[in-house]
Order: sequence, then structure tokens, then C-alpha cells
Amino acid sequence: MLVRSPAENNANDFAPGATTCYTTNQMVHKTAARKESTDTKDVSGPAQQTLAATLLNLTWQLAIVIIGPVWLGNWLDNRYGTHQFWTLAGVVLAMLLAITSIYIAYKALQEAQAK
Repeated sequence: MLVRSPAENNANDFAPGATTCYTTNQMVHKTAARKESTDTKDVSGPAQQTLAATLLNLTWQLAIVIIGPVWLGNWLDNRYGTHQFWTLAGVVLAMLLAITSIYIAYKALQEAQAK
């Protein structure tokens, strides 16, 4: 079966009304070759894998680092009746630990990119 290539309707017309015809098998190969040439490159290299692993790890670290001290402060406030003293201390500690975790992750990413 002969098929006219839609992408080459005007590209290969040397005279008015001229058409380029291909068999179905030729069209499949031409289309596959065109897709291979336009596909984006694989971006799953070591740097991207390091970035993904670091961000996933950082997510869990931040969740634990923020929730843990705040929960502990709230528990201490309820146990000793100190109103919001330990909860606020937990919030401050959580902020400091979160900033430290982000900084450590940033430094690890910089070292990974330098390699």
C-alpha cells in the first residue's frame, strides 16, 4: 500500500501536483527515525539522581525535625502546665534544625555537582 507523507507534502514537491509516495513500511521507518532525532535526551544522570535522592531525604528530615520538637514542647507544656513555654522553645529549636538540615543538603548538592 502506498501512503503520502504528510510532513513532506510541500518539502519534496518539485513541480505543482508532484507527490512523494512511500510504502506503509517505509513510512513507519521514516516516522521512527524522525522521532529519534527529536526526542529529548535522557536526563536521569547521576546529578539528577543525586538531586532527587537529596530532596526526598530532605523532605522526611524536615518533617521529623519540625514536628518532633513542637510535639515534645506541647507534651511538656501539658504535663507541667507551663502554658506555651516549651511549645515555643520547640518551635525555635525546629526552625534552627530545619535551617541546619537545608544547609547540609545544599552543601551535599554542591559537592555532588562539583564531581
